[in-house]
Amino acid sequence: MPSRPTAHDHALPVETLAEKDARLRREQGLPAVDAPHRCPPRPCYWHEDTDSTRYLIPGCLTRIHNPDIDECDCPTTNRQLEKTRQQLAEAQKALRSLRSWHDQIVNAVHAHHDGVQIMRAASTGVDR
Repeated sequence: MPSRPTAHDHALPVETLAEKDARLRREQGLPAVDAPHRCPPRPCYWHEDTDSTRYLIPGCLTRIHNPDIDECDCPTTNRQLEKTRQQLAEAQKALRSLRSWHDQIVNAVHAHHDGVQIMRAASTGVDR
């Protein structure tokens, strides 16, 4: 049985926060920001006001729950450096794999009896 229309069927569609963010950025002429490329939250830090009052600006849940704790869960420079080194190592491994694959393809084409003609035809479509 089909549902009967309700009084709120004419209401505007609901937009998510991400959609609202994108819409407001478009309206204000700001560049679009892709979700994976957004800046990570800032680590915990103290803000000092002009009257020398200090405020803790928490960057992690540990400090939100207990501002007086000595250590927080914010990534340290050493942790960030280690993560960056790991990402670099993974990217270099992927590049080595692609270079190896490329070399094998080029060798296979050169081994083909029409290899020189294939390479010549392929090079005409490449901008140099």
